[in-house]
Amino acid sequence: MLGRFERLVDPYAPYDDRAPMPDRLIPFILYFLWPTRWVIAGGMVLGLIAAVFEAALVAFAAELIDILATTAPDQLWAEHWDTLLFMVVIALVIYPLTDIGYSVLMGQGFYPTNGALIRYRTHRRMLRQSLSFFADDFAGRIANKQNQLSGASATRVSVASAGAPRACSFRPFS
Repeated sequence: MLGRFERLVDPYAPYDDRAPMPDRLIPFILYFLWPTRWVIAGGMVLGLIAAVFEAALVAFAAELIDILATTAPDQLWAEHWDTLLFMVVIALVIYPLTDIGYSVLMGQGFYPTNGALIRYRTHRRMLRQSLSFFADDFAGRIANKQNQLSGASATRVSVASAGAPRACSFRPFS
C-alpha cells in the first residue's frame, strides 16, 4: 500500500563512488542527502502546512470560547454555523490529512531509504580499504560511526522538516 513512497528514492542508484568525500560538515551532510532532496522538500512543505493548521487549532479553541461566551445556546448554530463548520473541516479533515501525509512521506519515503543510502555509500567506501586498516582498532570505531551517521542525519532532517516549521507557525497566532 505504501510501496510508492518507499520507491521515491533508490538508495542503490549509481553514483560516482570515486569522488572525494567532503571534509566539512554541511557539504558532507548534503553529499548524502542530495538524492533525497525532493522527499525532504515535500516533507518540509507538508510539515509547514500541518504546523499552520495545528497552530490554527489553538486559535480556533480561543475563538470557540469567545463564541460560546457571547452566544445563546439556541442561537449558536444559526449565528455561527459557517465558523463552526470551517473549524470542523480544518480539525477533522485537513489537519489530519496533512499530518498523515507528512508522516507517511517521511516515515516511508525518507527514513528507511536515507538509512540504506548512507550505509550503502559508506560501506562501498570502506570496501576500498586495505586489510591492515581493518586489523586496527580504529576500524571498529569507524564502522560504528558509519552506522550512527544515518540516524544522526535523519534526526537533523526531522528537526528541520517538522520541528522548525511548527515552532515558527505559532508566532502569527500569539
